[in-house]
Amino acid sequence: MGLLFDHGCDAFVMGLQCLVVAKSLQAGNSTSMLMAFTSAIASFHFSTLEEYYTGGLFLGPGNGISDGSFGVISIFIVLGIYGNDWVLKPINGAGTMQISEALILFVAFSNLSIVLLCFKGILDNRKKEIKEGDITGEKLVMSALFS
Repeated sequence: MGLLFDHGCDAFVMGLQCLVVAKSLQAGNSTSMLMAFTSAIASFHFSTLEEYYTGGLFLGPGNGISDGSFGVISIFIVLGIYGNDWVLKPINGAGTMQISEALILFVAFSNLSIVLLCFKGILDNRKKEIKEGDITGEKLVMSALFS
């Protein structure tokens, strides 16, 4: 029940975090923002799906939990230093593309790569049987009381 509650809270917060980042980057309604939202939320859900199929949450390099959190915190630190209008400046040599659009596209494609890594993890590993006495195979408190 705790795992269900934890993943439920994480899924809810993931959506709110996407909205806060979009508002901070002054992204508005755009195709790139929709891609970033969808890929960010998909990376969370596919990580959970990978956990189901592999029997554990094995986070390799480039995962959405630690690296994604670092990225969001970095964006907020930069916005705190330079202000929110900084992201509206055009990128030199990129035509009319703004810094915010480049950040949003980076988030979208990095999260899509996380989704692909989740598929790879699912295909590479099969669900493992965890026996009593393994690291996470201890009896649950309630089952130990009634057995």
